[in-house]
Amino acid sequence: MSRLFEDYIAGKPEVRALFGPEPESLNARAPAGRPWDGPLAEALQALQPKLGLQREFRGDEAVIVTGQQPGLFLGPMYTLYKAVTAVALARRMRERHGIACVPVFWVASEDHDFDEVRWFAYTDAHGQLVREFYTPRDAQGEPVDIAGLPMHKVPVDGELFRFVDRLAARGTASDQSAEVTALLRDTLSQAASVSNWFARLMAALFKDTDLVIFAPHMRTARVAAAPVIRREIEAPLASTALLAKSAKRLESLGYAPPILKAASACNFFLNVNGRRRKVVFEKGRFMLPEEDCHILAQEEMLALLDAAPERFSPNVALRPVVQQVLFPAAAYVAGPGEIAYWAQLKPVFDHHGITMPAVWPRARALMITPKERRKLAAGGLTVEDLALPEEMLLNRALDTEAPAPLTGALEQHRVTVDSQLAALIQELAGAATGPNTVALAEEMRRQAARGFERIAGNLLRGDARRVEDARKRLAVLRNRLAPFGKPQERVLSPFNYLLSQGLGFVDRLLNELDPEDWRVREIEWL
Repeated sequence: MSRLFEDYIAGKPEVRALFGPEPESLNARAPAGRPWDGPLAEALQALQPKLGLQREFRGDEAVIVTGQQPGLFLGPMYTLYKAVTAVALARRMRERHGIACVPVFWVASEDHDFDEVRWFAYTDAHGQLVREFYTPRDAQGEPVDIAGLPMHKVPVDGELFRFVDRLAARGTASDQSAEVTALLRDTLSQAASVSNWFARLMAALFKDTDLVIFAPHMRTARVAAAPVIRREIEAPLASTALLAKSAKRLESLGYAPPILKAASACNFFLNVNGRRRKVVFEKGRFMLPEEDCHILAQEEMLALLDAAPERFSPNVALRPVVQQVLFPAAAYVAGPGEIAYWAQLKPVFDHHGITMPAVWPRARALMITPKERRKLAAGGLTVEDLALPEEMLLNRALDTEAPAPLTGALEQHRVTVDSQLAALIQELAGAATGPNTVALAEEMRRQAARGFERIAGNLLRGDARRVEDARKRLAVLRNRLAPFGKPQERVLSPFNYLLSQGLGFVDRLLNELDPEDWRVREIEWL
């Protein structure tokens, strides 16, 4: 977790000053709604039944927005935590202030970084970590060229059905598994793309809530967002310069800025032949480096925007501004990494004359079984310890168990030798010795300490079976609680748990996760 995120949730003034309204301000006053763009509201209303949802909204409500890249099998677990937080927070606003408030999930269907989302991970019934990677293929079985393709154009094929079958066969099963597997297969069979499958899964899991699903590649959304893109074209690189300035401000506060852009980089993309292309502005003209530096004058770019607004889309820095134009968001529900991004964005909001919403930290959780809790306690470990290097973690766990033979005697000898060498160094320092004598004695003391450490390690590992058993136990714990040394919620798919918990799992999360509690909550399963 980033230090900036920790300081944000702690309310550190110099960090909060980088943002818009304090998130806590939503508790004190009702968020104000405003009319949404009419054609956009109609298109959004029409989209919901296509995803199997029935939603009622007028199109002038306050909004709680969150969103995510459309990953396979919903990507990591934090996707659900974001959506659950948005639903619960909108509900809290309605109850507390008596207002209409709608949670909206922004499926980032325009995103084109497929490498980030082409995989999903789960643990099998034996605690082994499984990671699957998807390569879309054409009818002849050849890999599809997906470079620059937005997610709403990345196809789904039979390999994903095989992934579903392997998950069902290898994952932690229950009497709920058949229903969950059927959901995966049914939604996949109806999906037109990777992002469409993601949207259908989200709609199915949140069917009994009031979550509204939104896909920004809809033409009505692009038309409504055109004024933001127009300002970017009319004032090339102004927002880029503001981002550079905010990056320096973050650095001055001791934080690493997440958005670092070339001075010539624009903050929007242009779709060319179905592919999303970067735009730069140099020598008074726009260029597309990925299209043989195709050149457009400012007047040509503006004319293209008027004729085909659907070809333009915002980048990571501009998307929140577009989001706020499309919806009157009282708050955006963000994860730790996103909050670091938002710390650079207030000047960009100001540049566009748009009020920045409150940034609300999403719920965080750890799925853990009673057995896993007992194993951690027996090893004297915490979940955070599982992120340690493997050998360091193994030594710590072995050291906590019953002491190896001679461990106590070795420690006594270590203390004695170290004390004697320290006394020798003191005596040498007070005597008229050669210039290197004390340094040689200090090095001898360090070597002795390292020698005792190696002997202690050998003693800990003297029983090969004991060591191997500990290594296996720790591997399972790491796989399930801190896969790849990362927080569980950033790696494992929600279907790692849905397979055994069933489709009521979302309701359980809504009941157990408090949107106003920003600590990590442990949720017991199995």
